[in-house]
This record gives sequence, structure tokens and C-alpha cells, in this order.
Amino acid sequence: MIPHGRSISTHLLRIQAVILLVLMAAGCASVVSAGVNLQPEPTLTNEVAPTTLPEPTPPVQADTETIIPTTLPSEKPVVEVTFAEISTQAVIHQRPPLYEAPLALNPHDHFYFYRPVPMDYAEEPVADYRYGYILPKTTTLHTGTDIKEPLHTPILAAADGKVVFAGFGLLKGNGDKDDPYGLAVVIRHNLSYENKTILTVYAHMEKTAVTQGEWVKAGDQIGYVGLTGATSGPHVHIEIRLEVNEQEYQVQNPELWMVPPVGYGVLVGRVMSTGGALLGERQVWVKSMDTNQTWTMYTYSTRMNHVDAYYRENLVLSDLPAGKYEVSFYYFGLQKQIIEIYPGAISYFQYEGRNGFTVGAPSASSPEEFLNP
Repeated sequence: MIPHGRSISTHLLRIQAVILLVLMAAGCASVVSAGVNLQPEPTLTNEVAPTTLPEPTPPVQADTETIIPTTLPSEKPVVEVTFAEISTQAVIHQRPPLYEAPLALNPHDHFYFYRPVPMDYAEEPVADYRYGYILPKTTTLHTGTDIKEPLHTPILAAADGKVVFAGFGLLKGNGDKDDPYGLAVVIRHNLSYENKTILTVYAHMEKTAVTQGEWVKAGDQIGYVGLTGATSGPHVHIEIRLEVNEQEYQVQNPELWMVPPVGYGVLVGRVMSTGGALLGERQVWVKSMDTNQTWTMYTYSTRMNHVDAYYRENLVLSDLPAGKYEVSFYYFGLQKQIIEIYPGAISYFQYEGRNGFTVGAPSASSPEEFLNP
């Protein structure tokens, strides 16, 4: 029955509206096509979307101090060019560049190391306090070579290796600032001789430029020339040590181990009495026959028993330009001998009292004699 006062058309419109609501609830596609928007209104929030992506978190780095490489790292190239560039400026001291290390023209030579200072700074080793000398008014043997340099001069690693000590207390331990070596660095090299690992020591530094455990290449700066420890002037003290075990080592004369400048050689001698006893602290003159320049030096103290196993020397003079030299000293009169120095090599002589001079390779009656001169 149709309610009073309403038309059939009005009633039909109500029926259509009910149908439309049912269809909308069912999501009918035909209604959407009719222009009715069924998408929900966007929800508003107080958050602002970022305009850029956040920076990624960097990866956690490994503790490099706990990583001990089994071989030398290869990230940095060997600094061989450093020596070439520095050496070409050596005209200040009229010194040519160094030979490349290692160098061994003779079977028993072992020039494994570069100088511990750049060649444009390089001076000759201190003449009056070489290896094997005793410091005046003391009983202390000198177990290295001193190269006098100005304060703040860079000190360089003589070869590739690992820093095994950097600081005070090399001799006394416990970081003792009164240690005679002063501030020092020790490098254990990836080199050996007679089955012994080789170490180098650099002493009297103003400050170090490396830390213990660090790997270095030949020519890397490891410190600066200073005045720390038992020293009367700025210089770098370098030692060569053959490691017997962790607590024992044998020192060697560094002038037998550092490559000479190009065109220069090394004089090595063994000076003895007629009975074969070593003549200790004997003054020796070495005069160039070409220029008349004379070097004055002394044989080792008889207390120095750390010598080269082959040469058994008690006298070493490096950095001699190739040519002929007169070697002389007093032993029951003035003794003289002409010896020729060859570039990049060792020239050896032996003197034994009335038997005089022998020039050439050393001789030994037994292997033990090499080790126990």
C-alpha cells in the first residue's frame, strides 16, 4: 500500500536509493564508473617524511693491533725512489747517490742496508768514535756507528721490517728516561744472515714517528735526530744486531752492512802483533794517493769480540772513493802498505808483525777461528 500523499515515482526513488546503498556496500564497480569516489580519505599524521635517505652505518673495523701479518704488507710501494731523489742532491757534500741495496760483489759481503738519514743530509760516520772504540774516561764499548746530523733531521728505516721497540728504556727497560740509548726505535727485518734474523737500532731520537708493531719500508721516516740519552751532540746512533734468540744478540759493525755511495768502497783490516795478538786501539792513517786527503782512525779495543765471522776485522773505514791509498801505523817503526779501494766492494788487508802485510782474502785455519778471533 502506498502511503498517503506520496506518488509512485517518489516511492520508486526510495527503492533505487536502497539498492544503490547495497551496491556501494558490496563495492560494485558499476557505481565507481558512475562517478562515485570510494577511496578512503588520507590519514593525517604529525610525522614528516625524510627528503633524503639516512647515511649508511660504516662497517666495524677490525682491531689492527691484534692482526699480525705473516708477510710484509704490500699497500705501500718500496721507497727506493726516495734514495735516488735525495741522493741526487748530495752535491752539497760532493757525495753521489747510494748503490741499491742489497749489494754483494763478493761472496762474503753483505751491504743490506741504506743510510738512516737522507743523503742530502748525510755525513760520514764520526771518525773519532767508531764501532769498537771505548768512550774516553769510561769502560763502555761503542757497539754502533754514529752519524752526526743537525737536530730535527729525519731518521729513516734502513730496510723493510717490523718495529719491535719504540720509546725509552732499550737497555734498562721499564721506559727509563735515563737510558743511555735515549729515545730509540728497533726494527726486526725480513732479512737473515748465517741463519740469524737481523735487527737495526736507531738511538738518541728527539721523537719517534712510528709505534711498536708497525710495519715499515726502507726509507720510511721513523723519527728525528735528537739529544736524548748519553750523547754530547745531535747524531743518530745505528746498530746492526744478529738475533741469536729473544734475549741474546750479536752486534756487528754497521759500516760493513750499509751500502756505500756509488764509486766508493770500504777498507777492512786485521792488525796483529808478530805472535798473532790483535793490536787494540792502534792509531792508523789512511791517505789517498790521488788527493793526499788523510783519514785518522783507531783499531778496535781488544775487548770487542763481536766481529764479522769471515773478515774477523779490527778496523773498518767506509766511504772511501775508489783509488789507491797508503795505510800506515806504528809497530816497531812506521809500517806502510798501498791498498786499492774498489767501487761497491770491500778491500781487505791483514798485518802480522814481522810477517808484514797480506792483501786479499782473509785466511783461517779452522771455522772456529772465524768466530773466536
